[in-house]
Amino acid sequence: MEYSAYVGTFAQTEKISHSLKATRQYKEYLEHILEYLTSFMYRTEPLQDIDKIFTKLQSEFEEQWANGEVPGWENKGTGKKSESQESAVDLDYYNTVEELVELGPEKLKEALTARALKGGGTVQQRAKRLFLLKHTPLEQLDRKHFAKGDDLKKEIALVEVKMKRLCEILDEVIVRTKENAEKKLTLTYEEMEAEREEEEVQADSESDEEDQQIYNPLKLPMGWDGKPIPYWLYKLHVLVRNSSARYVVTYVVTTVTGGEGIMSAISRSGAISMGCDALVFLIPRTSTKLHPLRRRKHCGRGYKQSKG
Repeated sequence: MEYSAYVGTFAQTEKISHSLKATRQYKEYLEHILEYLTSFMYRTEPLQDIDKIFTKLQSEFEEQWANGEVPGWENKGTGKKSESQESAVDLDYYNTVEELVELGPEKLKEALTARALKGGGTVQQRAKRLFLLKHTPLEQLDRKHFAKGDDLKKEIALVEVKMKRLCEILDEVIVRTKENAEKKLTLTYEEMEAEREEEEVQADSESDEEDQQIYNPLKLPMGWDGKPIPYWLYKLHVLVRNSSARYVVTYVVTTVTGGEGIMSAISRSGAISMGCDALVFLIPRTSTKLHPLRRRKHCGRGYKQSKG
């Protein structure tokens, strides 16, 4: 099968016969596809809550399976009976296990397997197992009475449902992938080589850009654009964090005076940025706190001199 044809049909599991689907190999195949689609969703649709989608899906699946309404698995669940199941044994006509024993081993086995129950054991055991359904709904019956093969089918059906749900979300991506695959089938060898070389050049240029962004010998913090912040800005942050407010303010005030002086100093140094705007507003607030401290200090000196 061509890749383009496979991409367009891999989600159509209802076309596969049940004899092929009810195998461990098919289950592993589905799980690999589901794992790939889930990984693709996490990378390309990060806002999609996949866990929430699967939780809701499983709740709906349990109800559909019990009623035999799962697409592709109709009448394979544990609740809905087909016409052959109903005509096999009607428990309304039997009041004791002994009456069911009279049906014989083959008839009892047919009735049990039709309901996905274990069909082995003696005639007495088969009759007892079938008679449980007279007073207990099939979906409430203990799981030990069910055939193991039915559990496998249910697991496979659930994986199919999950895979189909992701395919519905990724429908546009799958269509584009199929169209791209079909387009490549029509290309000549020279066109395919030219396209491959173009992709390699594009990949190299992207990797070069990534290397330039990653190159950071001074270990500077990364900015919002994914590049290291300017070195002077890093030193400014270190100075503000490690120095006292008085030292910073004294240094700035003795270097430049007034708002115009601060702005001209910033212009001369080339440090015009939003960070500097914050510094401009920080200095007056800190300065106003230091002036009262200086006045009290000078008043104390004057008082001591007058006493002396």
